[in-house]
Amino acid sequence: MKRISSLELAIENERREMEFYLNEANRSLNPMAKYLFETLASDEQDHIDLLRKLYTGLLEENKWPEEVSAEVADNNVLAALKNSVTRQSSSYDHVDSDVDALRKSVDFEQSAVEFYANIADECEDEMEEKFFRYLSGIEEKHMLAVKDTLLFLEDPDAWHAAHDTDA
Repeated sequence: MKRISSLELAIENERREMEFYLNEANRSLNPMAKYLFETLASDEQDHIDLLRKLYTGLLEENKWPEEVSAEVADNNVLAALKNSVTRQSSSYDHVDSDVDALRKSVDFEQSAVEFYANIADECEDEMEEKFFRYLSGIEEKHMLAVKDTLLFLEDPDAWHAAHDTDA
C-alpha cells in the first residue's frame, strides 16, 4: 500500500529532523537559534504523533481514522522569534555551526514542503489531502522562520531593517 510506505517515510523523516533540532538546540549558545531549534523539535514531535495515529488507523481499518484531526498545532514561530529578539542575541553571539545548522534546516524544511505536497497530490480522501497540504504549509512556515533566523545571525542590521525594529 503506497500510503503506508509514504507514512513510514514521513515518520522517519520527521524523527530525523526532530533529533537534528534537539541536538542543535543543545549545542547552540545563541538564544534565538536555540529557541528556534527547540520549537522546531517540538513541532516535529507533534507531526510524528499525528502521523503515527494516521498510520495505525490505516493499518487497522484501511481508511483515514476519524479521531485524527486534519490539522496540527500551528505555532507561530516567526512571531515568537521576532518577540524574543534582543541585540544580545545577534550575530555577535553565534558561531559558524549555528549558520551551518540553519542552512541544513532550510534544506530539511524545503524537502518536507515538497514531500507533503506530493503526498497530498496523490490523496483520494479529501480529509487526508487537507491534512498533508496543511503539513506542507506548516513546514513552509518553518522554512521561513529558519531563513529569518539565518538572516538575523548573518546580518542583524538587515534583519532589523526588514522588521522595522530598532537595532
